[in-house]
Parts: sequence; C-alpha cells; structure tokens
Amino acid sequence: MKQKTFAVRSMLGWLLLAACVILAAWSVFTGYTPVRRTSYQPTGRSAQALPVPVQTGAIPVNNADAALLDELPGVGEGTAEAILLERQQNGPFYYPEDLMHVKGIGEKKLNDMREQLDLTEE
Repeated sequence: MKQKTFAVRSMLGWLLLAACVILAAWSVFTGYTPVRRTSYQPTGRSAQALPVPVQTGAIPVNNADAALLDELPGVGEGTAEAILLERQQNGPFYYPEDLMHVKGIGEKKLNDMREQLDLTEE
C-alpha cells in the first residue's frame, strides 16, 4: 500500500514538473511577456472615488482632554466625557464619522464641528 501511494505521488510530481517545463518552453518560443503597468489608472467605480482628506483642524480629538473637547461647537461637558469614554473603549478616531458613535453627536452636530477636528495620531 505504501509503495502504491509513493508511486502515485511520484507520478504527480513528475507531471507537475513536466507541466512547468512545457509552460516555460511555450513562453520562450512565443515571446510571451506579462503585461506591465507603468502606473495605476483606476477604472469604473473606483475612478469616481475621491481621496480621503486628512483632518487637521484646531482640536486634536485623539489627544485632547475634556476641557479642550468642550471647545468644539455643540459639545458640552457630558458629550466631551462621552467622547473620552468612546476613545478609551474603542481607540482613536480615524474618520470624522467615527464620532457619530458617541451618544449626543449626530449628523448635524458633526457637520458643525467637522472643520475644527484634528484626527491625526501624534
């Protein structure tokens, strides 16, 4: 039984090697070369996507304390504490929309404070 298994594995190995040799010979004789891109040109839906701008406003949300967060429009003591709690539990904010996970911050409040947000991690 072991000899039969060894023979089958050996045969498969030789077939794989033969296929690789045939493929290499074919690519040499036909002059096949893979297509090379000089630069990436997005197509379809990805061509319409805009790059994500880096949020660099006046208030560093990922490093600020409650007093500094209180300076954001529409943010009071309670919302500032909620931002600190969310940041402590789930890590830094990467996108302005991440702040909508904080209780008390909705779309309107986020749009009011968007220009003042600094979301870099320094």
